[in-house]
Amino acid sequence: MKHILITTIVAVLLVGCGSERKHSGLYTLEIDGRSLSVELKSDNSFIGTPSGQEDDRGIGTWKEAGDLLICEGKAEKSSKKITLKINKNTLKLIALTVDEIDRLPSVPEGEEGHFFEKSTSANNSDPESVIENSISLNIQNDSSLLKAPIKEIVSDSNIISKFWFAYPYQPEPGYRLWENIDEGIWAETYPSGFQSFFKEISRINVDEQDGFYAMKVSGDSEKTQTDDGNFRVFIPDFIDAETFLYMSRKSGDNWQ
Repeated sequence: MKHILITTIVAVLLVGCGSERKHSGLYTLEIDGRSLSVELKSDNSFIGTPSGQEDDRGIGTWKEAGDLLICEGKAEKSSKKITLKINKNTLKLIALTVDEIDRLPSVPEGEEGHFFEKSTSANNSDPESVIENSISLNIQNDSSLLKAPIKEIVSDSNIISKFWFAYPYQPEPGYRLWENIDEGIWAETYPSGFQSFFKEISRINVDEQDGFYAMKVSGDSEKTQTDDGNFRVFIPDFIDAETFLYMSRKSGDNWQ
């Protein structure tokens, strides 16, 4: 039954809607080892991205109505009308319709429903307030990883949980804030306040540094110049004088 649920949501939970800023953020639903990332943006837009089908998103608008967050929009490929309702207090999936047909899966016996988890990020941090360590990066060539287009990285602690990097290129050159906003979830905040979200996917050692890959799961492709699911960043566990930050893009079945 859970497999049916995720299959249904993958086809439908790709829409958007508009409401108060406090409800913006990344909502994630995990079922049978698969995830659905739903981003409610502060500009009243909505994007949903299912794992394994990142090229089949949904867009639209969302709004707050009583205890509900109501999203309405269309699937990008099929153009089917989609309506999604989530209880804003419990994050329980309340309703799901496609072309006005009820697609809400039944709840397995013994369970109370299907619930999202929400991640939010604070946008009011000042780069100057966390620049305690300024580390120049010696970017090296690597056969499987592209050089991250950055000049320096700063953090508020030796164990990386939040850091800034100076991004000199378009779009939006300037300081970008990276924060570990929830377990396994990172938010990248641009100077304008625009955000994209990444999810930790695997542990790895790069140039004798232990760390992890974080995959982009949500964020406007035109602004980020990357598609969801085909861009990842290596983030080390600790920072020191030899800290490196790498990124790689997916081309076909290969990462470059």
